Amino acid sequence: MPWLQDAAVIDTTETYGSDNLLHPEEAIRDSLDAIAAIFGAKRSLFSLNGSTGSIYMAQHMALQPGETLLVQRDSHKSVYNGAILNRIQLDYVYPAYDKTRHIVQDIQPEAIRDKLQANPSIKAVMVVYPNYFGITSDLARIAEVCHAHGALLIVDEAHGSHMHFSDRLPPSALSCGADIVVQSTHKTMPSLTQTSLLHIGERVDEAALSRAGALFQTTSPSYLFMTSIENAVLYMDSEKGRAQLDALLDQVQAFRRQVSALPDYEILCAEDMQNGLDLTRLLFRHKNCSGAKLKDILYYEHNIALEMADLYYALALGSVNNTQEDFSALVEALARVGEACRHCPAQIRTPADLIPATIDLPMYEAYYQEKETIPLATAAGRVAGQQLIPYPPGVPVVLPGERITEPLIQKLTDLQEQGIDIVGMIGPERACVEVLR
Repeated sequence: MPWLQDAAVIDTTETYGSDNLLHPEEAIRDSLDAIAAIFGAKRSLFSLNGSTGSIYMAQHMALQPGETLLVQRDSHKSVYNGAILNRIQLDYVYPAYDKTRHIVQDIQPEAIRDKLQANPSIKAVMVVYPNYFGITSDLARIAEVCHAHGALLIVDEAHGSHMHFSDRLPPSALSCGADIVVQSTHKTMPSLTQTSLLHIGERVDEAALSRAGALFQTTSPSYLFMTSIENAVLYMDSEKGRAQLDALLDQVQAFRRQVSALPDYEILCAEDMQNGLDLTRLLFRHKNCSGAKLKDILYYEHNIALEMADLYYALALGSVNNTQEDFSALVEALARVGEACRHCPAQIRTPADLIPATIDLPMYEAYYQEKETIPLATAAGRVAGQQLIPYPPGVPVVLPGERITEPLIQKLTDLQEQGIDIVGMIGPERACVEVLR
């Protein structure tokens, strides 16, 4: 990023010629207009609190306090924090689960249709596209279903901002008819950490975007961040950027073939998916080694840092900055790890499916109620007062206002015993939870 050499000069504030993010009329407005034109948005907004902030603003635009949002249940915790801040009620739609591969898959349009028909009070639907593993749903059909029932479609495309720039990847959310789209430019494009974009389509009022930005954004926005986003988008849209992305896709396809040829490894391929896969996300597993252990071995013994891992899979994320040497080093390391693990006993693992939740009261009400701390083992039948989130990948298993059940207790206990950290577990040995009094 050559422009970072001028970081001290760029790190300015609202003054003559620098415009104002919360009321853009000059340079910032020109930049946002150019970005909106590239992505095909009605209007775009720099979001400088990451996609967490974008999600808060998206919900605020789409719903009034007390209204209902239909949420894909394997959404990031920021979706649920946004529901607390915006005081909205939630209903859930669950993705399909592949019991053979132990992976959460796509959202079926029919499942959303059934929810909208059963609950006419739902004003908006929020889905993840692609999900953390790179799996996509039939988003164009989901948009049709939402609009036929008068609901807005919000898409958490935090991990998919790059897909717009290649026909070899699934179509972008805006091109599929989404109304509000959240993108983490820092995740899959070359921009600084904490940078994000928020786009709206024709069904959303521009004034609503301005109001949300003024409410949730800082009055001292980082010009470094805004410059970083602009440069990343212009690079990806350039001939050089598109060629680099095309070269990356060639590299990851070769990587898939090489890993598939290694004994005892399995890697997720587009042919395994019904609706498509973000090929830049490399999801693989070894039959005798958990993903979490594989990630640790690669880091501590081979100096290779992966994006994430869970009980089954490890995830490497390819970017336009990766080289062929990077992929070769990973393949060689996986081969050595695989040879060492070949004669190890297979590990006992927990199903990665989502246990259906029972909502006793809205999350924003539960969040503010008085709580007490008790052992998880004795919490069956109690209403949760805090999110319980296995990390990775940051998808809550239990949310405030949901009833804790024996299957949920067993799942959380199994995850802890297999070395997965549960954010929200407290007390001695992280064995306690907060519940409502």
